[in-house]
Amino acid sequence: MMLVTTTDTKDTKKYNWVGYSASFIGLLSFIPLLALVYTTGITKNFPYSALYLTLVGWSLMALYGLLVKNIPSLTLGVVYFCIFASILYVKIISPANLG
Repeated sequence: MMLVTTTDTKDTKKYNWVGYSASFIGLLSFIPLLALVYTTGITKNFPYSALYLTLVGWSLMALYGLLVKNIPSLTLGVVYFCIFASILYVKIISPANLG
């Protein structure tokens, strides 16, 4: 079995804007959800197990981006980790949390 490794080359770097755009648009899509979670404190639709797995997954994406020196993957991993970490934070501290 042969392992294939990837690194940014001159050809792939010119497409990094796609990764940055995905990160930015993904972040924008979460703003209404985060606003709702922070204003109501209700996080019952986010089970602890799902949040923990999501945090591990996005941590691994960030690590992958760091290891292969792919800034869009690193950015995406860090941004989404922060989003779901903030939801977990609200879930832990919120008295309105029902689940």
